[in-house]
Amino acid sequence: MLKRLSFWVIGLILILQSCANRGNPSGGIIDEDPPMILQMTPENYSVNFSAKEIIIVFDEYVKLKNLQQQLIISPPMNTQPEILPMGTASKKLTIRLIDSLLPETTYALSFGESIIDNNEGNPYPFFKYVFSTGEYIDSLKVSGVAINSENREPKSIIAVMLYEIDSTYKDSIVYQKKPKYVSQTTDSTSGFLIENVKSGSYKLIALEEESRDYTYQQGKDYIGFVEKEISLPTEESFVLNLFKEDVEFKPKKVKQMTNNKLVFGFEGPGKKMHISLISKVDSSFRSRITLDQKTDSLYYWYRSSTPYDSLQFVTSHLSLKDSSTVQLRDIKRDSLIVTSRPQSSINLNEQLILTANLPLVKVDDTLINLVDQDTLPVLFQFKIDSLANEVIFDFEKKPSNNYVFKAFPGAFTDFFDTVNDTLNFRLRTKSLDDYGNLRINLNNASYPAILQLVDRSGDIKRETYVTQAGPVDFQFLNPGIYYLRLIADTNKNGIYDSGRFLERRQGERISHYPESLDIRAGWDEIIEFTLD
Repeated sequence: MLKRLSFWVIGLILILQSCANRGNPSGGIIDEDPPMILQMTPENYSVNFSAKEIIIVFDEYVKLKNLQQQLIISPPMNTQPEILPMGTASKKLTIRLIDSLLPETTYALSFGESIIDNNEGNPYPFFKYVFSTGEYIDSLKVSGVAINSENREPKSIIAVMLYEIDSTYKDSIVYQKKPKYVSQTTDSTSGFLIENVKSGSYKLIALEEESRDYTYQQGKDYIGFVEKEISLPTEESFVLNLFKEDVEFKPKKVKQMTNNKLVFGFEGPGKKMHISLISKVDSSFRSRITLDQKTDSLYYWYRSSTPYDSLQFVTSHLSLKDSSTVQLRDIKRDSLIVTSRPQSSINLNEQLILTANLPLVKVDDTLINLVDQDTLPVLFQFKIDSLANEVIFDFEKKPSNNYVFKAFPGAFTDFFDTVNDTLNFRLRTKSLDDYGNLRINLNNASYPAILQLVDRSGDIKRETYVTQAGPVDFQFLNPGIYYLRLIADTNKNGIYDSGRFLERRQGERISHYPESLDIRAGWDEIIEFTLD
C-alpha cells in the first residue's frame, strides 16, 4: 500500500513541474527587426493621384507612437488626414484624405519613426509616402541648418518652410497662410532637408513655434529667414538664424493699485512710453514715474492737497496715442519698506543696491554709517536711479571681511515725505581662494561686442562691453559651470537688438563658446574664443 502511494506522489510532482514549466517560459530571441511593408494602395510615388484613401499593409501588427510630433505633411493640409489605427494595433495603416488636394502638386507624408511594431516597439525607420496630383514627382531639394542663436544647443524642433514667390506673394503671408513646402530640423544637428520641390522662386523661412500650425505669431514664435529669393534648382546650402521679435507696443488698461499709485501696463518697448496727464489739477499736484521691469509696467505716483474722483491721461509711443480715464477709490497706501541686494554675502566687485516699495527722492548720507569688522569707517559713494527706484552704493571691499551698513531714520525720504526706520544690513566677503578667475582671448571678433557669462539656465551672471581687441577678464567668480556667448553690437547701442522680419532686418549675431566652463575655487582659467 505504501509503495503504491509513493508512485502516486511521484506522479503528482511530475505533473506539477510540467505545469510550472508551461506557465513560465524561459524566453527566446528578442525581435529586433522593424515591420516590413507588404503592399501599398495606391503605390508609393504614384502620379495622377486622385484617391481619397491610402492603405499600407505590414507583415505584422503595428501601432502609432507620437504621430502628432513626428508627422510632417508637405505641402501642409488645412485639414489633417485621418490616420488609423489610433490607440490599437493593426496590420493595416489607413490614411483618409479629408482636405482637397492642389493640382499639379507633389505631396510628401513623412512619418519619422512613429510607426512601430506592436510587440517590441521596433520603428519602421523614417517612412515617407509620396504622390503627385500631376504627371510627375517633383525631385528638387533645399538643405541647410536652422539655429536659434539664443540657445547654445537645440531645445526644440524648428520648422523650415518654402513660400512660393508668385504674383500673390507678400512678406505678410507668413502671418496668415501655410507654406508651399515644409520640413523640420533634426534634434542633434539643426540640419534640414526639404525634398520633392518643384523648380521656381521661393522665400525660405524657419519657425520655432508653440502651436506648430506653420503660421507666424509675433512675440511667441522665433523666426529666421534668408534675405534673398531662393531659385531652384540650386546646390547652395543655407543658414537661418532665428530670433524672437520684440512685439509691437500696446498699452493695457490703466489700473489703480493704492492711493496715489496707478499702474500703466504695456506690451513691447514700454520704456519709451510717455504718460501725459490731461486732467486739470491744482498747483500742489506732483507726480513721479517708476518702472517695474518684471511685470512690464510703469507706475505713476501722484500727490496733491486736493482729492480727485478721476484722472485722465494720454499715453504715447512714437506715433501711437491712447487716452484713458481712471476712476479713483480710497485704497490704503503702503508704508515705506527698504530692502537690499545682495543679502548676506557680497562679491568683491559687486555693488550694494537698496530699493523701496515707494519712490525714493532724497538720500542723506550723513545719516548712513558703513564700517568693517574692525568697526573702522568705510568710504562709500552712491547714486539714485529714479526710473528703477534704486540707490546704488559703491565702496572698496576687502577679502574675508565683514561689513555693517546702518541707516538712521531720515536717511531715505520717499515721494510722500515719509522716512525710513533704522536699517541694518550685514554683509561679508569671501577669501580670494573661494573664487575663480577667467580670462578670454577673443579671436576674429568684431567690435564693439557684448560678452556674457551665463549659467545653465541662461541667466546672465557677468557681462562686459568690449570695444577693442585684447584679453577680457571676469574676476571673483563663484565656482560652478558657466557658458560664454558674444553678441556683435552692430548698431553700437550697448544692448542686444532682435531682428524684424517685415523690415528684412536680421537679429544681431550671437556666438557661443562651444564648451562649458568649469570654474573652480582658487583657479585661473584662460581660454581662446575664436569666432567663425
